Amino acid sequence: MHTKRYLKEHLYSSRDELVERSSKITAFEKDVWFQETDRGWIRKSSVKSNERRVRRYQYKDSNLDLLSDKLDDMFGNGLVHGDIHPKNIVSYEGELRLIDFEIDLIQYVYGRWGLMVTQPYVALSDKVDFKVTSKTDFVCFAGLFNLDLAKSLKYDEERLQHLLKCKKPFKEILKNQ
Repeated sequence: MHTKRYLKEHLYSSRDELVERSSKITAFEKDVWFQETDRGWIRKSSVKSNERRVRRYQYKDSNLDLLSDKLDDMFGNGLVHGDIHPKNIVSYEGELRLIDFEIDLIQYVYGRWGLMVTQPYVALSDKVDFKVTSKTDFVCFAGLFNLDLAKSLKYDEERLQHLLKCKKPFKEILKNQ
């Protein structure tokens, strides 16, 4: 069992927003759940941190197709991860799993408020607006297999807006790489 604790004063969102986000995460990844305490929140996961990581070079067509399906499902359920990178994708019980969902995507860390995202793969508009949206997930996903695409996509607000309107934006990224 893997656990992480969050103090209330280090979380940016309201309690209602945290309850909604924790419910969406738990519905999406059955092995992750959250518990509210009087001091904050606890995230628990049955996927151990030492599970087999899917290495960057293993992102071939079949894995990318499976991952894009999973991410499109996540997007369809209104959930943002914000930190999609190789260390947060594991092979567990025969399927690809996303791990390390944060209870809040803005947290107080090391003496300042910050976005809980993969640097440098944060969409420029998210950085400017100080929020984390699916646009950052799109850029992170592109960074798994095409660094040049990720670097250009983070600045291309028109393309990011187009992807937000797609039913399967991650498949769209793969198709047009």
